[in-house]
Amino acid sequence: MPSFEIAEGPTSVSLEGSSTDPKAPRKGSAVYNVTNRSGQTAAGRLSIQTTGQSKAEWFSIDGERERNFAPGETQTAAVTISVPPDVAAGDYAFRVRVVAVNDPDNDHAEGPITSAKVPPPSTAPKKALWPWIVAAIVLLLVLGVGGYFLFKPKPDGGGNHVEAQHVVPNLVGKSLAEATPLASGYDLVPTAGTPAGSPPNTITSQSPAAGRALEPGFPIRVTFDPGVQVPSLTNQTTDQAVNVLRPLQLHVSGSTTRCETAGDEGRIVDQKPEPNAMVASGTGVEVVVRTHGGIGIYRKFGCGKRLEGILKVQRIDQVERVNPIILQR
Repeated sequence: MPSFEIAEGPTSVSLEGSSTDPKAPRKGSAVYNVTNRSGQTAAGRLSIQTTGQSKAEWFSIDGERERNFAPGETQTAAVTISVPPDVAAGDYAFRVRVVAVNDPDNDHAEGPITSAKVPPPSTAPKKALWPWIVAAIVLLLVLGVGGYFLFKPKPDGGGNHVEAQHVVPNLVGKSLAEATPLASGYDLVPTAGTPAGSPPNTITSQSPAAGRALEPGFPIRVTFDPGVQVPSLTNQTTDQAVNVLRPLQLHVSGSTTRCETAGDEGRIVDQKPEPNAMVASGTGVEVVVRTHGGIGIYRKFGCGKRLEGILKVQRIDQVERVNPIILQR
């Protein structure tokens, strides 16, 4: 499980240019909460990841990038955005990333993807806005008063007013299937995060947080653990299986043998969980390895057959533990 978590952050940032200088860069900022979940003091290094046509030099993190976090401590990471004026208008994606200084290759977490919205460059000075602002304020007052009387909560049978808002439920730790009915009335927006050891499709964070009162239809954005897909290990050796599973955060948790007369000895013939199953990262895979029969005093015994008479053994692949006369090949 990662030591750090970046649970919440803005999904978009609108950049603004200078009203008097069309050659000035378009600028904006965003703030994220970074929390130490490890239960002990940990050093974290912050960075920015960009995708698509975004450029790393457009983004900077205020303050120190490498910081110490006390157990359970949450610190803010403020990102300043400055896009050159010749960049075309559009959306440019980025996200905040934090790695544990003592294990940067394996211990890391990413925040939500944020879109920096670059407007078209300004080619003419802006006109005076105050007449429009005054008119907008007057219009809002008129609409507000009319809307209050039109949409104010109606009293129920006991004379109490029925509230239009609902309390956001706690979805963290729930599966997406469990969360869907709990978030009824809201717009549930799921995003796959990084496998972190939870059962597949388990929600690891949400925004807004539970307990807030919001209007029906408001979007609740959740990040869930997608889990890991188990690969097929058939016809591999156990050493090869270990190397295949390690990058996927899986491992060989145990092995047993199956006596077969055909096929290469020492190769995997079965596994559990089965190929393509979705499991939590860190899950162990049990494998079954093919082995051949043994050599008797006068003849080769069939693999997997019962032996009668004075030997009294159960299976040929167990014979070396019962009677030293039988040799395992």
